[in-house]
Amino acid sequence: MIDNGAAVEWVLAHGDESDGHRLATVLTGVWPAPLHVADALFADQTPEGGFPAPWSADAPSVAATCDRLARIIEWDLRYSSRADRCADWLAALVPPDGTVRSSVDTGHLPSQDPLYLTANVGWGLAVVDRPEAAGRAARAVRDAVAASGAWPTCLTTTWLAAALLWAVGLREEADQGLDILARRLLDAPPADVARAGCALRTALLPSGHPVLAAVVRRLTTTQRPDGSWPVDGPPAEQVAVAITAIGAVAGLV
Repeated sequence: MIDNGAAVEWVLAHGDESDGHRLATVLTGVWPAPLHVADALFADQTPEGGFPAPWSADAPSVAATCDRLARIIEWDLRYSSRADRCADWLAALVPPDGTVRSSVDTGHLPSQDPLYLTANVGWGLAVVDRPEAAGRAARAVRDAVAASGAWPTCLTTTWLAAALLWAVGLREEADQGLDILARRLLDAPPADVARAGCALRTALLPSGHPVLAAVVRRLTTTQRPDGSWPVDGPPAEQVAVAITAIGAVAGLV
């Protein structure tokens, strides 16, 4: 099983102040950070309500805004006026047919992919209680998967799509993706496994679901003796992944 104590100690030894507050939120579900830490999370919010990405200059990026909303959700800051502005901006991007597209998100894959953007936006909106827009996005994802006959090859899109479908009540369709995901996570990078686990748990997947067992199994086998996980990236990214992994298995181990 995962050595949760060692993971926590590793984060405390290698993380900064904001990492410590994020860890406390993941462990307790309570936001204990001072105002300046919360303010930093929203510091670059655009007047429209979104957030820019390095490749989008000052224009808000759909993919970057989804990533920031995931942080807002994780730090339990979703019930604030600034989070509402973010959610409202994303909800306005979901057209009647549900498929989200962006002319700004051209910096890297999968942020250019409408299915990825739709699943990502829809998941976030489902979590922050924008049911109409989330429902439109979910139906677009469901129809795209049904039309192709196969789930997307991009692992991130797969878990976001499955989490979105589950969150809006399309459980039979979600289970098709979750079955695939449970197998793919068994040899996926720990960073992806941790993020998938958190997204699915936030979508209120039952703790006994087989895909969450796969998350625990993969994170257990890849955890290092010092409590961390192997991550291709700078130290800050390694700490971020460790906190996400701790959140993914909280209450499961």
